[in-house]
Amino acid sequence: VLVARIFEMSRLNIAGTGYKMCKHLAAALKSRSKSIQAAIKAYNTAAAALTPPCQEVSWEEIIEFSFLSEFDILRDAREDVRERKWATQKNRLLMQQFFKLLCAEDELARLHVEIRRLLTNIENEEVKIRAAATHIEKTDPALALQIHQEKANRLKPT
Repeated sequence: VLVARIFEMSRLNIAGTGYKMCKHLAAALKSRSKSIQAAIKAYNTAAAALTPPCQEVSWEEIIEFSFLSEFDILRDAREDVRERKWATQKNRLLMQQFFKLLCAEDELARLHVEIRRLLTNIENEEVKIRAAATHIEKTDPALALQIHQEKANRLKPT
């Protein structure tokens, strides 16, 4: 339970985790806080019964953990999982950078679509303004002149 809690906390810091996902993870962690506290009590009881006794942990310490390498309970397990490739801080940093790169590639694709839409909108606006000025020119030439000047000002590069 505690290891799963740490994975969820570290997931909150990975790029690409949106606001809704962060809120969902935070709510899930909050709903499981009683089971985590029960697991802490069970661990502390078992740790005190060992010879020599292991160090006890508190809820505040668990909340502060952000990397598995900081989680000393894993050291006392059958197998020290902190030495696994997926648990080292260097590899966690590489994973975060990889996810940022994936998000940047997705953002780039979205930007290409958005740029095309914006360019099309600008071109369509120019056509609509020209058509409106031509239509109004017959009834109100002064207003048509103002529309043409406004179009020239809006489309002029700054």
